[in-house]
Amino acid sequence: MNKINFLQSVPAFSKLMGRTISTLIYHFVTKQFFKDAVVYKEGEDPKMVYIIKNGEFKVIIDFAFFFIFSISFGFL
Repeated sequence: MNKINFLQSVPAFSKLMGRTISTLIYHFVTKQFFKDAVVYKEGEDPKMVYIIKNGEFKVIIDFAFFFIFSISFGFL
């Protein structure tokens, strides 16, 4: 599956066409992560948005951090 077909298979990008999707794909980088790799840690500002093409991932949330973050930003 090429990058255009893959991106159009993702619901958030499925309506993109032509130049818009080509411009977006130009900025994409394919990355491979191995089991137990840390992509980014809680509290860090992510530098990228990740779209999982295949495989699995696990999200670990430190609820103590989330609670402090939520109170300081008024989410609760």
